[in-house]
Amino acid sequence: MDVVDDQLSTGHKLCVLTMIDTFSRFSPTLAPWFTFRGSKVMEALGEVDSAEDCPSRAQA
Repeated sequence: MDVVDDQLSTGHKLCVLTMIDTFSRFSPTLAPWFTFRGSKVMEALGEVDSAEDCPSRAQA
Protein backbone atom coordinates (compact mmCIF):
# COMPACT_ATOMS: atom_id res chain seq x y z
CA MET A 1 0.00 0.00 0.00
CA ASP A 2 1.39 3.38 -0.98
CA VAL A 3 0.29 6.91 -1.80
CA VAL A 4 1.37 8.58 -5.03
CA ASP A 5 0.77 12.29 -5.41
CA ASP A 6 1.24 14.92 -8.09
CA GLN A 7 0.14 18.43 -8.88
CA LEU A 8 -2.14 19.05 -11.85
CA SER A 9 -1.67 21.97 -14.25
CA THR A 10 -4.60 23.67 -12.50
CA GLY A 11 -2.60 23.66 -9.25
CA HIS A 12 -4.73 21.02 -7.53
CA LYS A 13 -2.90 18.21 -5.75
CA LEU A 14 -4.02 14.69 -6.73
CA CYS A 15 -3.32 11.74 -4.40
CA VAL A 16 -3.79 8.09 -5.40
CA LEU A 17 -3.86 5.26 -2.87
CA THR A 18 -2.37 2.17 -4.48
CA MET A 19 -2.60 -1.39 -3.17
CA ILE A 20 -0.68 -4.24 -4.77
CA ASP A 21 -0.42 -7.91 -3.79
CA THR A 22 3.32 -8.51 -4.20
CA PHE A 23 2.82 -12.24 -4.80
CA SER A 24 0.25 -12.12 -7.60
CA ARG A 25 0.88 -8.48 -8.70
CA PHE A 26 -2.90 -7.95 -8.48
CA SER A 27 -4.04 -4.43 -7.64
CA PRO A 28 -7.39 -4.57 -5.84
CA THR A 29 -7.83 -0.81 -5.87
CA LEU A 30 -6.50 2.52 -7.04
CA ALA A 31 -8.30 5.24 -5.10
CA PRO A 32 -7.78 8.84 -6.36
CA TRP A 33 -8.60 11.86 -4.16
CA PHE A 34 -7.97 15.57 -4.11
CA THR A 35 -8.01 15.57 -0.30
CA PHE A 36 -6.36 12.72 1.56
CA ARG A 37 -7.52 11.65 5.02
CA GLY A 38 -7.18 8.52 7.13
CA SER A 39 -10.94 7.98 7.00
CA LYS A 40 -10.75 7.68 3.21
CA VAL A 41 -8.01 5.04 3.53
CA MET A 42 -10.21 3.06 5.94
CA GLU A 43 -13.15 3.40 3.52
CA ALA A 44 -11.04 2.08 0.62
CA LEU A 45 -9.77 -0.83 2.74
CA GLY A 46 -13.35 -1.66 3.74
CA GLU A 47 -14.49 -1.70 0.11
CA VAL A 48 -11.66 -4.03 -0.88
CA ASP A 49 -12.31 -6.29 2.11
CA SER A 50 -16.00 -6.64 1.25
CA ALA A 51 -15.38 -7.16 -2.49
CA GLU A 52 -12.39 -9.54 -2.51
CA ASP A 53 -11.19 -12.60 -0.65
CA CYS A 54 -8.60 -10.79 1.46
CA PRO A 55 -6.11 -12.11 4.00
CA SER A 56 -6.94 -11.52 7.65
CA ARG A 57 -3.91 -9.24 8.13
CA ALA A 58 -1.48 -7.14 6.12
CA GLN A 59 2.25 -7.80 6.23
CA ALA A 60 4.81 -5.04 5.82
